[in-house]
Amino acid sequence: MKLKSSSNRCRLVVTGKTSGPSLYHLLQALGKERVLARIEKALAVMR
Repeated sequence: MKLKSSSNRCRLVVTGKTSGPSLYHLLQALGKERVLARIEKALAVMR
């Protein structure tokens, strides 16, 4: 998987959008706890 592809997937899971500001800055602004909660929620939906 290419980095751009995985970063777009991560952005979609975390923000619900496929484009926007730098993923790094988004993750930093949202904070670790919120990001992990959103990832866990997305994983639960996919199961």
